Amino acid sequence: MTHDRYTIAGERVAVRDNDNTGPGIVFLHGNSASSRMFERQFDLGADTGYRMVAPDLPGHGLSDNAEDSRRRYTLRGYAQLVVELLGRLGGARWILVGHSLGGHIALEAIASQADLPIRGLMLVGCPPVRNPASLLQGYRPTPVMQSIFQETLSDRQISQLAAAQVAPGNEIPPFLTIDYRRTDPKCRLELALAVQQGAFTDEITVLEHFQNPIALVAGTSEAIVNLAYLQGLASTVRVWRNGVQLVNDAGHAPQWERPVVFNDLLRRFARHCFENGAHARRGTPP
Repeated sequence: MTHDRYTIAGERVAVRDNDNTGPGIVFLHGNSASSRMFERQFDLGADTGYRMVAPDLPGHGLSDNAEDSRRRYTLRGYAQLVVELLGRLGGARWILVGHSLGGHIALEAIASQADLPIRGLMLVGCPPVRNPASLLQGYRPTPVMQSIFQETLSDRQISQLAAAQVAPGNEIPPFLTIDYRRTDPKCRLELALAVQQGAFTDEITVLEHFQNPIALVAGTSEAIVNLAYLQGLASTVRVWRNGVQLVNDAGHAPQWERPVVFNDLLRRFARHCFENGAHARRGTPP
C-alpha cells in the first residue's frame, strides 16, 4: 500500500492506495476523522484484487488545510474533490463507501455529475436527509452532535466524541483523538454554517434517482444516528437486501468495531455491483 500526495481541486491531499488494478472502492471518512478509519478494510483488496483508495479530506489527517476554508469545507466543496479524485484515478467501475459525513459527501458527488463511473454506493452510519430540518430526524439530538459542529473542542469533548463512535466496551480507535486534534477547526465551523443554510442537495431524491445498488449499514448500538429513521427510509427507497444491514455489537463505526462482519458485507455488495453489471440495479442478490 502506498501513501500518495496529490494536488486535487487545488488542494494537497493524502491518499491511501493499495495499487491494485481491478475495479475499485473509494472510502470517504467522517467529520474530523481520517482515512485510518478504514485501515481494517484494506486486507479485502488482497483477497479480491479490488483497488482500495481512501483519501484524507482537506483539513484532515495527512492532507493540508484548505486554501479557501469557506468554499472547501462544505458538502459541495468536498464533493468536487471526490469527483476530481475519481477522474485522476481513472477506471470505469467504482463503489463509493461513505462513513457518516463521508456518506453525505458521496451523495453530493453523485448529484453533482451524472456520468460518474459509480457502480454502487454504501452508506455507513449515514442517514440521508432532504433538508436541514430533517437532520434532526436522521441524527439523535445528543451533546456529541452539538460538539461535532463546534469549532474548538475541549479535551473532554474530544474524549466523548471518540467514545461515541463505538458501542460500549468496544475498542476506541487509538488514533481517533489524534485525528480530532489535528483537524482544522474551521472544518467543523464552515460545515455547520453551510448545512444550516441548506447548501446541500436533497439526498433522498439522489437515492431515488440513482440506478445502481445502494447499501445502508449501521451498528445495532448506534448512538449518533437514529436507527428508526434509517429503517423507515429503507422501507421507502429500494436498497440492497431490502433493508438496513445491521452489524451486531457495533456502534457508529462498524467497519472498525466488527471488521470481519463488515468486510464480508462489503465483499458481497461489491460482487453484486461489479459482477452483475447494469443488471444489478437495486435488487436482492441470491
